[in-house]
Amino acid sequence: MFAGTIAEQDRVTTIGHDSRWVWGPWITRWGISNRTSNRMGEPMLKIGMEAPDFESADETGRPFRLSRDGGSRGTIICFYPGDFTPICTREICRLDALRLELADRGWVLVGVSPDPGARHELFKQRYGLSLRLLCDEKRLLFCLYGCLLPVIQWPLRVSWVVDTNRRIEARVHAEFRIRHHEKLLERLLGN
Repeated sequence: MFAGTIAEQDRVTTIGHDSRWVWGPWITRWGISNRTSNRMGEPMLKIGMEAPDFESADETGRPFRLSRDGGSRGTIICFYPGDFTPICTREICRLDALRLELADRGWVLVGVSPDPGARHELFKQRYGLSLRLLCDEKRLLFCLYGCLLPVIQWPLRVSWVVDTNRRIEARVHAEFRIRHHEKLLERLLGN
């Protein structure tokens, strides 16, 4: 099983199915500390900021690392609340349809949700998806990028465009209007 670790020297968060570590000055051995300085409930990262580097397992258990596995132009990270929900299914199917075109232009597209790998596998099979879906069962990536609704810790629907230097070029946060997420990718394609 892919276990979680952290290398604070190069600010890499490794998130797996058994992760007990988080990135930042509030690192505790057993998870996110309850100090007010942690990322729980903090605002989302802003355009121009450096995106936190991370490593997370995909649906097959293979690790994906932002700094290593991104495309020649960058990475598009799409956070969504869950597999098999009506809006998420439409969003991921539409974004997956643009994946090959994006790959031809040097972009890598990944999806992130709190679902386990087995559920991602079933989701991909049922809808014939080809993009990598990263598992974030403990919602640590959602915390890193500020994509959790405060208090109830509900995952938000946010798409990020991160360049090869890990700078955030663009961000779309739209819970119900998935067309905004599509438009972001279409702008990258020049359509």
